[in-house]
Amino acid sequence: TFAVKLSEAIFVISTTDAASLEDAREKAAWLRSAKREECCGLVLLPSPGGATARQAEQITGLPVCAVIREDTQIDQLARWIAQD
Repeated sequence: TFAVKLSEAIFVISTTDAASLEDAREKAAWLRSAKREECCGLVLLPSPGGATARQAEQITGLPVCAVIREDTQIDQLARWIAQD
């Protein structure tokens, strides 16, 4: 919780299937209790037959900040997160 409170922003990363978005909704609720809501966002990894970005926002209550569709984008995100 301490690291969350010190963070400038927190992103929940989720696929778009129903079970993952429900888990993301629960994580988002916890994050809102520990951090200001405007500091939280959602990064989506689309899954076949999964929710749209709008539906994911409605389910989780978080704004979609990115939709990652390609492996190169996942690699780029991982490098960005790993930076100090």
